[in-house]
Amino acid sequence: MVGSIYATIKYVVGKTHDVLVAKKAAPIQTVEIRPTIDGMTITGELEPLIAQLRRVAGKGTSIKSDYIHGSSVEWLREAIDDKIEKDNA
Repeated sequence: MVGSIYATIKYVVGKTHDVLVAKKAAPIQTVEIRPTIDGMTITGELEPLIAQLRRVAGKGTSIKSDYIHGSSVEWLREAIDDKIEKDNA
């Protein structure tokens, strides 16, 4: 008698578990992730952009740094201004 009750409870708990797990599993969907920086979408060029930003980190500082400091941003602005000036000449 006790064995029958135990088997019935085990069966009900197992089936309840299976039903709950099946309901939680949603179909897998493919989602396109589009990285953005301040509203600008970077499509297909994320890794090259990150590689170039890594080159800028620490520029304009007197220390070795992996961070982009204000002086690094200033250094980049001056480099871009020089390139634009050369292209327009």
